[in-house]
Amino acid sequence: SHKKKYCGIKVKGLKWRSESQLFSWSGIYFILIFFDLIILKILETTLLGNVLPIEFISIPQ
Repeated sequence: SHKKKYCGIKVKGLKWRSESQLFSWSGIYFILIFFDLIILKILETTLLGNVLPIEFISIPQ
């Protein structure tokens, strides 16, 4: 029941590009729509966080 909408990610030091070789935008959008904030935080602090310095960001609608 959190009100923030998590709509994107950013990789520190890089500008987000929808054609990124690391992630496809549609894949990230799918994940961020269908996964809860807690799941995102788990991903951020475990698997993804260990591979890349990833921050989840909220984008105002």
